[in-house]
Amino acid sequence: MLAPMILRWLLVLAGLWTVTFGAWAQGKSEVRLLLDSTGVKPGSALFAAVELTPPKGWHTYWRAPGDSGQRTKIEWNLPEGISAGEVLWPVPERHTEAGLTTYVYQGRVLLPVRFSVSPNHPAGPVTVSARVSWLECDKECIPGRSTVSDFFTVGVSTVPSPQEAVIQETLARLPHPDPSVAASAAWEGLGEGDLRPLFRGW
Repeated sequence: MLAPMILRWLLVLAGLWTVTFGAWAQGKSEVRLLLDSTGVKPGSALFAAVELTPPKGWHTYWRAPGDSGQRTKIEWNLPEGISAGEVLWPVPERHTEAGLTTYVYQGRVLLPVRFSVSPNHPAGPVTVSARVSWLECDKECIPGRSTVSDFFTVGVSTVPSPQEAVIQETLARLPHPDPSVAASAAWEGLGEGDLRPLFRGW
């Protein structure tokens, strides 16, 4: 029987082999770009969300995937006057298999992003698009990529879209930092060889 550490690395290498030789695949997941508004005012904001829906039994990965995997990446193509914030990652599930622990989304997930509209943005339609790349896994892992787009109108009023409710539901479930909790760390002393004691305080 192989030692656990050797088996662990063989599984990681097997996963990399699958990803490398499946690089031509476009993925099995359905991908959409959702917007919570069809109309916004100059100087305001709206939320977009990349929706990933893999087949039953497949999963995609959180921003810190764990022992293996790859997080979903979003590359925005935005017109002048529109800027995008960071991805707001929902809480993942912990997934352990063959000694490897990863943090994943089982099934459909929305990855929200806040868009800001410049105060002097002219009125009219605005098209936004993104190149999305992800890794989806079940018994095998397949890299996926897709380009998604949608549009909204800059005008005199804010108009909610049919997707507003599902985006707001996702935003309501996001983790929020507790300002009363703070962590700090410092070296406790000089190092000896490859070791150096670390003091951690809360």
